[in-house]
Amino acid sequence: MWKNERITTVRTLKELIVGSRMKIRNSVVLGWALAGFSVGTILALAYVASGFSLLHLRQDWAQVALYPGFLVGFHTFDLLGYCPAISLACLTVGFAYSAIASAAAGLVKKAAFLLGWNLR
Repeated sequence: MWKNERITTVRTLKELIVGSRMKIRNSVVLGWALAGFSVGTILALAYVASGFSLLHLRQDWAQVALYPGFLVGFHTFDLLGYCPAISLACLTVGFAYSAIASAAAGLVKKAAFLLGWNLR
């Protein structure tokens, strides 16, 4: 007859932490994500500091570059008020740019690996 046994592996918490730890010194993606977050947040803060509002984007470039902030700010304005909505909007732009930059870094790293370039 068939013997259906379930094989389970028990790992300790230390083994799970060591196995899932990311090598920070080799992580280009993390650096790109931090740079993208910084660029996005500074761009949104500069736009707000210049006297414009993320809730009413008037320039064409701002409608493209700051759209995630507009989306979050517009929907949270009624719930939280103006100042928290603008703060969340600026952080959202930073997170969006972080995601874009880390995805770009991942693609560059994957392409370099596939092409056989030795990038460190």
